[in-house]
Order: sequence, then structure tokens, then C-alpha cells
Amino acid sequence: MKDQSESGVGEVEAVENRKEIKTLQSNTQIDISTPEGVELQTRRIEKFMEAQKRIRIACIQMTNIHDWVDQDGKPYLQWTGTSKIANAFGVSYDTPKYTQTPTHDDEGDYIDITCESMVRYAGRSVPEMGSCTTRDQFFAQRSREVNGKREKYFLPISELDINDIKKKSHTNMLNRGLKSLLGMSFSWDEISAATNGAITAEKCASVKHSKGSQGGRTDSSPQVSADRGRVWTMILEICGGDEGAAQARLKKMTSFTSKQDGKLVAGKSDIKAVSEAQLTYLAKDVTKEYEAYTKSMGDKAPAEGGTK
Repeated sequence: MKDQSESGVGEVEAVENRKEIKTLQSNTQIDISTPEGVELQTRRIEKFMEAQKRIRIACIQMTNIHDWVDQDGKPYLQWTGTSKIANAFGVSYDTPKYTQTPTHDDEGDYIDITCESMVRYAGRSVPEMGSCTTRDQFFAQRSREVNGKREKYFLPISELDINDIKKKSHTNMLNRGLKSLLGMSFSWDEISAATNGAITAEKCASVKHSKGSQGGRTDSSPQVSADRGRVWTMILEICGGDEGAAQARLKKMTSFTSKQDGKLVAGKSDIKAVSEAQLTYLAKDVTKEYEAYTKSMGDKAPAEGGTK
């Protein structure tokens, strides 16, 4: 078996389970007014539950540590993970419709972006909607020291990339669709058990929004953890979702020549191994490359999930 922390292995299981679940979800009606009908319906339900359990395991096993974020102690599947699952199971969705709603409160102006689409799988379809605002803690929240105390604040809209907010709303929409159609909602214990401990909260990037919600992490602030995950996501997208290429690119970008002896210092292939000081410079370089990449794509949005 491949290293689960780096490469998903659930694709084969997904194909087999997809065939079985389609059969079990057939619209054939069973007359449950007779003992025979009740027995037949019970067997169908039991088989469906068994197949659903295998589907959940397959979903987890096709992901890796870079697909998940530990968000306030709960697993959040990023677009790289939703894309793998949607493609493997043949989940599709209609062309997304985005709505931007300017909003105002005591802290100022912000924008609420919703993404709506019909998500389809095995002859079933559900209308879903995902949302994200320019107050999103992952993209917009920062902290600063005021009179010796740390306080949180939000970046102004002008300093944010609206495309990031749109992508997050899209990911949330697809996540909701996968939950509705595949029962895809997991705990860290379930993820760890399905991968024999290869994927755990401690091994994934983390975002901590509330004091004391997570402990024993090395990043000095929630924003550092958020920046770490965001930088890796941009690198991975630039590399077309190829994790090996993304790791190689990261290693090249973080290598440098020592000023002391003039020797080349090897870079890091794991985003979690990049120091906070180096992350600051890395984020600027990656953001610049990412902006050039998205510009070269023109009006075509980067892939973020299943396809129509």
C-alpha cells in the first residue's frame, strides 16, 4: 500500500462501490405490507449500509494529508480532496452561479458570496449552495498587538482576492453536495482509523479560530497556520494537482545559498517544515506566481471539483 499521508489509494474501491450503490439506490418499489416484503427491504437496507460504509472508507483513502485542514479541531476537506472524490465517484454539477451581496455591520463593509449549483450522482440530484464572505477567518482575519495584548481584526476588502472567496464558496457547495449524496462527513478518529493513522489532525495544516481549541501546535498564531495551508494550496494548483511536482517546486523555492559559507541549503518538500520566517518570503513569491498563473488562464477558472 502507498504511503497514505502522501497518496490516496481508494480509487479502485470507489469504482466498485459506485456500481453497487447505484444498484441499491434503484427506484424498484418493494411491498412492505407482507413479511416477505419486509425481509427483502431489510436486506436491501443492510446491503446499502454496508456499501455506504465502504464508500466512506474509500473517500478517505483516496485523500492525503494535503487535502485536509484541521479547522478548530474538525476536519475540513479542501478542493483538492473534493475533486478527487467527485471525479472517482462520477459526481457532477451544473455550471455554478455566483451571487455577490454587499453587506455592512458595525465593523464596516464586507461581501457575502454564494455559489449555487445542482449536484448530481447515480441518477440523483440535489440543489446545493455554499457561501463565504470577505470576513472569512482563513483569508481575512489577522491579529496584532495593541497595548501588549493580541487582538483580531479583518483585512479591508481591497486587500483580498475575491477569487479566493469565490473558490471557497464553491468548495463549500461541493462539500455539501458530497455530504448529501455520499454521506461524506467525517471525524478525525474515523479518518485516522481508515488510514491506519497515516492521516491525523496533527499531520495536517491547521486553522485555529478560538483560544485553546487546539494545543501542542508549533505555529505561533492561527494566521501562520492559515498562510501555510494557503501557500501549499496555491502551489498545488499551479502544478495542476500533481503533489510530487508541487513538493519539488516547494523544495526548489525554499532552497537558498548560505551567506556564511556560500553553500546551497536544501529546501523543504513539506510545507509544515518551512519556518515561519521563510514562510513570509515564500508566501510573497508564491502569490506572485499564482497571480501570473491565474492571469494566464484568462477567464477560465482553475479546477476546483467535479466537472459537468
